[in-house]
Amino acid sequence: MDYGVDYDEYRKIFEDVPCLNEFFGSDALTDIHGEYFFLLLCSVLKSIGLSFEGFSLVFALLSVFITVYAFNKFGWGVTVAVLLYFSHNYFLKEMGQIRNGLSSAILLMAFYYLKNFENKKYFFSVVLASLIHSAALVFLLAHFIIKRSFYSLFALLAFAFVLGFVGWLDMALGLVGQYLPERLSDYIGTDYYSNIGLSNPQTVKQMAFCILFFLIFDEFSKNKKISNDMAVVSLGYTVKIYMASVFFLLIFVEFDLLARRMASYFAIVEPIIMAQCLYLFAAIGERRRYFLLMAFVFLYATVSIFFNVSFREGFDGVYKNWMLEGV
Repeated sequence: MDYGVDYDEYRKIFEDVPCLNEFFGSDALTDIHGEYFFLLLCSVLKSIGLSFEGFSLVFALLSVFITVYAFNKFGWGVTVAVLLYFSHNYFLKEMGQIRNGLSSAILLMAFYYLKNFENKKYFFSVVLASLIHSAALVFLLAHFIIKRSFYSLFALLAFAFVLGFVGWLDMALGLVGQYLPERLSDYIGTDYYSNIGLSNPQTVKQMAFCILFFLIFDEFSKNKKISNDMAVVSLGYTVKIYMASVFFLLIFVEFDLLARRMASYFAIVEPIIMAQCLYLFAAIGERRRYFLLMAFVFLYATVSIFFNVSFREGFDGVYKNWMLEGV
């Protein structure tokens, strides 16, 4: 098992974090990249004698457990959701972006609470996720997104596309760039601040999925057999959350890191949508479309695994086989 492109950066963080007996009140924390709660977890694991490899394994297992638990709570096609998760998000997050992985797992639970109108648990989960990675606070927008109509959300996507096309962000940064927080302004002028392009494969894929998911939901919502089924209502909420991922890819098209990071927190529902669609096709007896979607799911998972493995093998000396190093 390998560990991803941020390997050396996370190793440095782990090595720099003081043990628990020196953690509180330590001035060294101000120079270490990472949110306070994340650094505290590092310190706890380091204090009980775990190596960096052991720390990485604990975080990965914790993220996987919470993610699978969240899929199980949604209750539709858990196996399909888990397959899709391990074919892409696991590679991207648990094997490359430790904080993003754990915070994303917690946000899946936040969405579960949100769609069930358990607002206190939803807000608590978002805040908890933000203590692992502050960017997770963007998921507070989910509370407003699910209340919007599909018409208004598609209008926002069109607006974001136009703004991305004209290059609004470069113009805005020219005016307010000097007032940005230091952690954000440090990225300006680096490879992280680059234009991913409106024709970027990820953006095109998610726009296509967005339209497809909406059309499927619209068909289900008009089917008298299941239009009032809670699974259909839940699918509507989930598609709206997914649409937000496309919005961020479009609106921040000029800022690679920001676009992908914000979008990733909303795209986490993609496996759930596909599992919900399979469940509903089965519920209305659409066997042909059920098997077509199932075949697509397996093809999509296979292609995702191939590209994730191939992409990471392209990194020279960055992708480590850390399981062989011992825990």
